[in-house]
Amino acid sequence: MRSETIGGRLKEVRGDMSQAVFAAKLGIDKSLLGKYERNQSVPGGELLAHLNRITGVNINWLLTGSGMMFDGQTKEMMEQLDPELVAIIITGISKVYGEANARISLADMGRLMTRLLGDAMAFGDKDQRPAFVAGELAALRRELLRPITPGEAREVKHSA
Repeated sequence: MRSETIGGRLKEVRGDMSQAVFAAKLGIDKSLLGKYERNQSVPGGELLAHLNRITGVNINWLLTGSGMMFDGQTKEMMEQLDPELVAIIITGISKVYGEANARISLADMGRLMTRLLGDAMAFGDKDQRPAFVAGELAALRRELLRPITPGEAREVKHSA
């Protein structure tokens, strides 16, 4: 069910990510994010542009509820998909999380797949893309398997 408010839609964009982690990604204080999500304040243009860059969220949708949740850049990328590369990415993410005995939400899987695919598509040479993805998945594996020190919050980058 889609939210009727900016704050509710912002929560949808945040997904399963904690407020603290999402606020850190946005470069704002957790309390300010809470105000946005409770509709006590509205994010400014600079923050909205940053939110669009890191998540691909359609700012018009975020502010009004109209249109698609994600912007045309994501749609254009989806139209140019390399099905083999997408399969490599999705299988790789599932394998890495399985090996680490970790869970990933469907929303975070989509965000991570979109980020990896976008980064891989930036390579001009199509033949280099699988090797790039393998390197990114290896880095993800290392991060997931790295021991957490007491008091440390772990953040695995899922969004662009």
